[in-house]
Amino acid sequence: MVKLFDTDLKTIEYNDLRISTVDIPLVKDTADVGAATLYNVNTEESAKVYCVAHNTTTGDKEFIEFAVIDKSGTVYFSEYGNIKTGADLIHATFDIDSLFNARVTFTLHDDLATNDVVNINVVSYNQKK
Repeated sequence: MVKLFDTDLKTIEYNDLRISTVDIPLVKDTADVGAATLYNVNTEESAKVYCVAHNTTTGDKEFIEFAVIDKSGTVYFSEYGNIKTGADLIHATFDIDSLFNARVTFTLHDDLATNDVVNINVVSYNQKK
């Protein structure tokens, strides 16, 4: 199947590859946690994930790169790139939700100031089965 764009222009889909983007706005001490679905474990094999967190209050940024795979209900990942302009902004955890989607959940770091606004953009390159 080839699907060039979805209606929101957030996904590009080819025969063996799907590229998707998710935006997650967080505010320290108001909405500290947000998640992005990466892929469905029944139809896709793995993901290469790029995350950029931008603290629009301070201007700090953090870029993290992950490789993600799964087996028998467990997500395995490797963080192999992390660049920061200042302090850590986010912490990432991975799991599989009740709909069999591998997902990443971000939590804002404790040392951010109350009301700091952090926008996270997640780009996922997913290999299909």
